[in-house]
Amino acid sequence: MHIVITGASSGIGASYARAFARQGYHLTLVARRADLLQALASELGTKTHVVVKDLGDLPACADFLEGAEQALGPV
Repeated sequence: MHIVITGASSGIGASYARAFARQGYHLTLVARRADLLQALASELGTKTHVVVKDLGDLPACADFLEGAEQALGPV
């Protein structure tokens, strides 16, 4: 299964990523801070797709989904 986690670079988002990774889910991690996303992805031990994006841009906030699904399958 493929799960998208927004705000994944820290706090609750990073905690969710770790919990879902332990259960074997594939994860798309979305946040603004590339360095923190990459560090998190490297520690998870599951397939990840990293998206550096500010979701405050409402007209484009979901445009990452097609690439995420191409990388890891349906969300």
